[in-house]
Amino acid sequence: MGLKRQRPPKAKQTRGLVEAVQDPQRSPYFCGAGDRPARLGTEFFDQPAVTLARALLGQVLVRRLGDGTELRGRVVETEAYLGPEDEAAHSRGGRQTARNRGMFMRPGTLYVYLIYGMYFCLNVSSRGEQPAAWAHGAGAGPGQVPVSGWPGWRPPSKLSPGLRGWPGQEIPWQSLGWRGSRLCASTGAGACVLLRALEPLEGREDMRRLRGALRRGAAGRALKDRELCSGPSKLCQALAIDRGFDQRDLAGDEDVWLERGPPAPTEPAVVAAPRVGIGQAGEWTLKPLRFYVRGSPWVSVVDRAAEQDGQA
Repeated sequence: MGLKRQRPPKAKQTRGLVEAVQDPQRSPYFCGAGDRPARLGTEFFDQPAVTLARALLGQVLVRRLGDGTELRGRVVETEAYLGPEDEAAHSRGGRQTARNRGMFMRPGTLYVYLIYGMYFCLNVSSRGEQPAAWAHGAGAGPGQVPVSGWPGWRPPSKLSPGLRGWPGQEIPWQSLGWRGSRLCASTGAGACVLLRALEPLEGREDMRRLRGALRRGAAGRALKDRELCSGPSKLCQALAIDRGFDQRDLAGDEDVWLERGPPAPTEPAVVAAPRVGIGQAGEWTLKPLRFYVRGSPWVSVVDRAAEQDGQA
């Protein structure tokens, strides 16, 4: 008597499993070990830059080193860069280059760049402010754009892990979804959030060692805890983050991710101030797009004037 052949599972039966594997936030298997909180998934990052910059305060950035050691730091300071309209953003005017490509990838993608030829800065792509004709087209949800409406759109010639949007950009299929009868995608659109400062939680001695190996001057002086991650380049040194992390996905990467921290700071505890080091950006120079936790000793730069205005 022959064995009965089993039918392959239907698409509806496998869709949920595939989504769970591809989106860590949905997966019941993708959570922290032991009492660790689950890592933040794509849906957390899929919000406008200003909203994400505030929401990141209090969340925990985790970096797993090659030997398995995990370093942790709580985010206490961020800056929002709103995309093409923002004169201080690397994507101003819709400019897309090989360097800033991470800003245009799906929310949660890392954008790491080099400054002064020796320091790195860590950014996270967010949802962008899409043109109204795209974002609010029939069937498209908030922050979603009809793929067929993108400039230079052409359908894929064969099955692949991504679809082609504008020339040179591949859209991961995980970021695609149906809205009514239209295929849509959520993209970064050139907006991102710069991580400016962390409160070291775990691995302070490793952070001290990593920072000390790259410091110039003051050799022999041990760094104080509050000096470890009190600046965008300092935190990259302390967590051993370089250009090799550019375009990685925080929702699924094995070496760096974000875990949910305690409840986010309430409005009075968050200071909104102009961004640091922004010059010749017109009206954007003084826009209050830097956010930090009031009273935190780990913040890179305290703005007394902004704190007074916030209390008025």
